Amino acid sequence: QAADFPMSLLQEVLDACAALTRRVEHLEHNKVAQALDITKLKRGVKKLERGNKVKVLKLRRLQKGRMIDDLDKNDAIDLMDDKREENKEEEVKDDQVKGRQAEIYHIDMDHASKGMLVGVIEEQGDAEEQVQDDVNDAAA
Repeated sequence: QAADFPMSLLQEVLDACAALTRRVEHLEHNKVAQALDITKLKRGVKKLERGNKVKVLKLRRLQKGRMIDDLDKNDAIDLMDDKREENKEEEVKDDQVKGRQAEIYHIDMDHASKGMLVGVIEEQGDAEEQVQDDVNDAAA
């Protein structure tokens, strides 16, 4: 009976060891399966994020387009570029008109500006002479 006792104890230990070994194998198998599931889920998340990013960019572009359309529809708001283009067109037209007038009346545009400069300088000289005369009269 003493010999049977250690054999049954040994058998229980071996059965427990086999059960633990099977359990470890199942856990390892589950670990691999879960790792595959995790990688699939991560791939799906990345795909959804990319799709969401594209949708957000399209939505922003659409909103910008709507804002521009709203600005174009609103008559109270004039865009700066439109004003600049209109000013440039007006300047070109004015320059063309001045050029035609100069051709018709045989006017040298540079000569006219030079004449105006000489007149301004002469006026300044006359004013200085007047001040000089006033100072001399006051001193006397």
